[in-house]
This record gives sequence, structure tokens and C-alpha cells, in this order.
Amino acid sequence: MIGAHGPYQERVREHQESMDHADSQPDAPDRTPTDWLHPRCLFEDEASFHAELHYNIAGQVAHQMRYGFSEGCLGDRRRFHSLISSFYGNLAGFVSGSTVALLRARYWNSCREILSRRDIWAWTRRVAAAAVRSEHGVLTGDQIDQLGPCWPGPPASPAAGLAAAA
Repeated sequence: MIGAHGPYQERVREHQESMDHADSQPDAPDRTPTDWLHPRCLFEDEASFHAELHYNIAGQVAHQMRYGFSEGCLGDRRRFHSLISSFYGNLAGFVSGSTVALLRARYWNSCREILSRRDIWAWTRRVAAAAVRSEHGVLTGDQIDQLGPCWPGPPASPAAGLAAAA
């Protein structure tokens, strides 16, 4: 994988382990509430959360644009759904399927708009070539940015207005 996750990756993993443990023992007498019900604290700011959602959709979008289908990517789909549920969900982490579908469509369209730019595909090829030439096949964020065009990054939030409604 090219690039690296943000500094919150470990906290997201801990969150998932906490949820898995709680789910495995729903009636345990020592089960205590956790601060992970709405883990907004996992992200440095809301922009990093929206960047992570873009990250989880972009591979599927790129695959469909390049090859005409986006089958697979099950892990990315699950991670997207988990992030949406934990960020926007109620106390049980529930977010309706229609809301998740709406958010997926919005982030999908946002990624498609970004990936439709001709300079993005050239940048992708430069990054891939540099990663292959690198010592361990991994580039830092700064190295990736240096290879790219000047652009402002992903839109702040295709989900604007949904946080208040959730």
C-alpha cells in the first residue's frame, strides 16, 4: 500500500477491539460504558475524518473508472460503514442503511470528480513508479505530495448537514 494512515490508526483499531469485546459479552455484569460510542476524538479534526472516508471509497471508484466494475473491496466497504456508524450513529451506533447509501453515493461522486481530473491519473502513475523504485515500496506523505499537482485536496465534507440530523 502506498502512503500511510493518519496518527489515529491505532485508536481506530483499539475502538474496533473495544466494540468487538463488548459485542461478545453483551450481558456481562462488569460491562461498562465506553467513550467510543461517538469516537470523534479518534480524528484530529473533522477534515481528517472526511479524508478517511474519501480514502475508503477512492479505491473502488478508481477501479470502476479504470476497469468498468468495482467488485471486491469488501474491507473498504465495511470500514466505511463502521466509520459512518461510529461517527454519526446513535448510542447503539445505528445508522440506517439508506443514510449509509446516501453518504456512500456522495463520497463516491466526490471521489469520481477528483479522479476525473487528467492530472490525477498522471500523478498516480508517478507515485506508483516512485514506490516501485523506493527501498521498501512505501512513500511518505511528503514524497507523494511532492510528486503531485497543486490542488486543494478532497472537499471538506460531502456529508455536510448530516451530523446535525443524526
